[in-house]
Amino acid sequence: MIGSSKKERLGTEMRSESERHGLARITSQLGEPDIVSKLAVDLTPSDLTTLMLAVAERRASRIETADVLRRYRSDRFSGPGTVPFPHLREVEDLFIQAVPGGWAWVVPSPLVPFGTHATLGGVSQDWVVTATRPNEVAADPTVALALEAAVVRRDSSTRRAMEPQRLATIQRIVRGQLFASPKAFTHFSIFALATAGRGLPGERFEHKALAEHLAIYVGALSGVSEVVELVVSTGDDQSGRKLLEAIRDRWRADPKVSVSQDPRRFPGQRYYRKACFKVHAMIGGEKFEIADGGFTDWMSRLLNDRRERLLISGAGLDRPALALAATR
Repeated sequence: MIGSSKKERLGTEMRSESERHGLARITSQLGEPDIVSKLAVDLTPSDLTTLMLAVAERRASRIETADVLRRYRSDRFSGPGTVPFPHLREVEDLFIQAVPGGWAWVVPSPLVPFGTHATLGGVSQDWVVTATRPNEVAADPTVALALEAAVVRRDSSTRRAMEPQRLATIQRIVRGQLFASPKAFTHFSIFALATAGRGLPGERFEHKALAEHLAIYVGALSGVSEVVELVVSTGDDQSGRKLLEAIRDRWRADPKVSVSQDPRRFPGQRYYRKACFKVHAMIGGEKFEIADGGFTDWMSRLLNDRRERLLISGAGLDRPALALAATR
């Protein structure tokens, strides 16, 4: 998932083990060891929703006004963000202004269909906040952009001749996992891009889409960063080497942009296909990881069409907003 580090994922795995013990205790207390299976498998989605809404209504009727305020003060999901709004808005404007004409801005819903993050991104369900109805709170705006692009491209008789869909958004998202770092955000803003299109000879789609995404991040950061570093990771084959060399050629003459290769990342992950990248920026003498992205198989799976391609990327905005504020 965009914006999650290896250390954060390890912390979540440890927490999941604790939750499994807690689940065993709960099912034993209820005297129903198979209750999870019964609710998950034996009930239809609509019947489960009816049951959970009845439970939620019963529990909500017992809550007093003072309880709401007490929970708001202590609940990590409900409290306001810690980044001052003017600083966050300044960074949002930098990214908005870097997106060229021709891109379609999307205002995604704060919810996506239940199971979206798990189905597309292989994300554990405890990483997202699940709603009582068959939805879950947005935890990665690129999945919403992928769904929107798939809706536009769903007609197989027309998508072969379609121009690529270039979609952009900024969304406040929520992450369910509890990070070990006190500096981690439970909810934060992500600037996200998605380019969906048809595979072309010579992998022209991949070359153009990757260059466009990286150019937007360079454009957004070049005015506030001493150096922008593009770290690209590809497969160790002719296709990967050509893609990397094209990116190096694109920014070879720019002294404020460096292009480097991470040969270990791509073989060690299962999320991306063909290539992935990170964008680092030096702000106030400190290096920050700003953006992450890569090619996925989501579009080919959503449309059941192996010729469909999708490049996604995203940048967390809260941390660079704090970094910029510190330099003022």
